[in-house]
Amino acid sequence: MKTNTLVKGKKVLNDIQNMKTIGELIDYIPKKHIQRIAFAILILWTCSPIFVMIYGSFARLYDDPDWLSKLNQMYKMTINWYRILLQLGLSGCLIGLLAFLKSLKNAKKDEFHAKTYIKERLIKFSLLSMLIWSFLSFLFSDNLALSLFGGEFKKEGFATFVAVAGIFSCAYIIKDEKYSKWIIELFTAVTVLQSILMLINVDAINKQLGFSDNASVYLNINHFAYILCMAAMSALLLYENESKSKLRTFGRLLMFAIIIAALVRNRSLGPYLATLCAIISSIILAIWLNKSRLRKLIIALVVFFLVTFIMNLSDGHLYIDLKIFGFELFQLIEGSEDLSHIGSGRWELWGQGLQYMSERPILGCGPGLLSDLYFTESGNANRPHNEFIEYAATIGIPGVLFYISALFIYLKKIIKKRRELSSFSIGLLCIVIAYLVSSLFGVVIYNVSPYFFMFFGLSIGVLRCQVPVSK
Repeated sequence: MKTNTLVKGKKVLNDIQNMKTIGELIDYIPKKHIQRIAFAILILWTCSPIFVMIYGSFARLYDDPDWLSKLNQMYKMTINWYRILLQLGLSGCLIGLLAFLKSLKNAKKDEFHAKTYIKERLIKFSLLSMLIWSFLSFLFSDNLALSLFGGEFKKEGFATFVAVAGIFSCAYIIKDEKYSKWIIELFTAVTVLQSILMLINVDAINKQLGFSDNASVYLNINHFAYILCMAAMSALLLYENESKSKLRTFGRLLMFAIIIAALVRNRSLGPYLATLCAIISSIILAIWLNKSRLRKLIIALVVFFLVTFIMNLSDGHLYIDLKIFGFELFQLIEGSEDLSHIGSGRWELWGQGLQYMSERPILGCGPGLLSDLYFTESGNANRPHNEFIEYAATIGIPGVLFYISALFIYLKKIIKKRRELSSFSIGLLCIVIAYLVSSLFGVVIYNVSPYFFMFFGLSIGVLRCQVPVSK
């Protein structure tokens, strides 16, 4: 077997040496190998929280005070997680470029029409336009060094935009539903592990791994909640699509319940409500398109409310938060004079974000600079806590419009192919819905956004290969 491998390796090297153009090399690389490399990159990114736990364990300072050990862990975990993202993201960009050149070359072999080629890939070109616009915003920003990488812990600079584009590119390349399912299974399993560790809440484990209260390795409860939101819908997707084993079906439902329990304990109301919206959306889609999915979804909704009730027996914070939320909505509708406290201060942050957007509507303040702008103006290094306002204030109105157009085209394709959608495709759609709803109250963060763009890319890839389901 080793001899055969060596022979094949020598043949490949010999073939490459005899090539005279880059086009020959592009033709030589099989599509399946490109897809497998993209799959490997996404697998490594999905496992990144495990790597960060290991970094956190090694970064602990046993002979120093707890606060210093915690600060050191936070710094080391952030730096190493960001390095993982950059390395995988940049590799993903190269793989994405290779796949693009290969598809372009194949298109030119047939009767090539640039308009048709772009039309078939409008989502990809919309997001590429957003990336190009963010580069222009970076070039014309007031602080190029800060705009490149962003703040010390937030890492929201232009380099993150590029890395996230690489993660999306890898997901976009994957057309095999089997690979998509493996990624979703791994993502769900990794999040379940974090959820269990958070729920058991052992102080020694938390300190060893660098966990923050109710936030796991994400250090902020809202950031972890966005992950839990997507993971809950991932677990629901796996539960819906499991039909071979009752034991595996129960296991997937249990994973869903554990993630919901962690989401309730997390105490971040926006992602909790976003998850509920996504589950209800899934039920509506089942009634509209495929009633055979309805029974499992109703069971999942019952489990959602049952877990919520059990988790609030000892701590009724969710009921209090919902009551406050209802009161704030009433104030908003009534037009109260003081709305600064709405949404834990988000209303005021949104207003500031819209003001910064109006001051620099074309290119924005530049990637990585929005937190400093908030700090300069109000003494609080914050951000709008609304993804769309944040993009608009950071890279300008054209930049956010490119993003919105990509989402609009995606939803338009979903509606157009609604009769052909498999339950797997609908499940991916609901993961996207869960994140987008939560993003109305969230920030763009380097260790969360890549997961959304990964699911977004997977959904587009599966959608492109969707064939009519048998009647």
